[in-house]
Amino acid sequence: MFFFVALKDASWHNTYHKSSKKEDKMEKIKEGFLRVTTPLSAFTDFSSIPPHVLQHAADRGTKVHKLCELTLLDEYFPQPEEELRGYLDSFNEWKDTLETIHRLETRYYSDMLKITGAIDIIGTVKGDKSPSIIDIKTAASEGKTWCLQLAAYQHLFNSNIDTQVKAERRFALHLKKNGKRAKIIEYTDHDRDLDLYLSALKIWRYFNG
Repeated sequence: MFFFVALKDASWHNTYHKSSKKEDKMEKIKEGFLRVTTPLSAFTDFSSIPPHVLQHAADRGTKVHKLCELTLLDEYFPQPEEELRGYLDSFNEWKDTLETIHRLETRYYSDMLKITGAIDIIGTVKGDKSPSIIDIKTAASEGKTWCLQLAAYQHLFNSNIDTQVKAERRFALHLKKNGKRAKIIEYTDHDRDLDLYLSALKIWRYFNG
């Protein structure tokens, strides 16, 4: 059994359900803000991959994220496509690791950095005393920008005015296509990764205004 708790007060329960139904990683964001992943795109080369393959992978990732969200909410959904079942099985093998779920698919903004990001899962792992920032990944292999993306997410959450208990851990939850237990890729050099992200952000803004 999972426990959903508010990080601030009981009113969060209604706020969560309102946002979780509408929240989408590609929804329109506030004017003047940059998505966390935008400055990192310059360091990921997909030029050798046909556009239709990239689009299919992106669509698959979106569907898997939604299935994982519905699973944690204990909501009904039809039998998923065969292509997605392995990823969902991989997630289900891992999900009981969570003791408490604080937020799902919640968007945060930094007025200082003018960046925004939607965090997949903010939850407390069994045995921990503070939340973790968890990002679901379905790519075949780890990306070098994952640690920087998660550093930005951790900063967004920890610097948010409503956050009372800061996240001390951050990791990518790398789901397996074959259904085997998801791999936890944890990043612990928080200062280095955030510094690298901020450098990438500065470079992007230098060239793009």
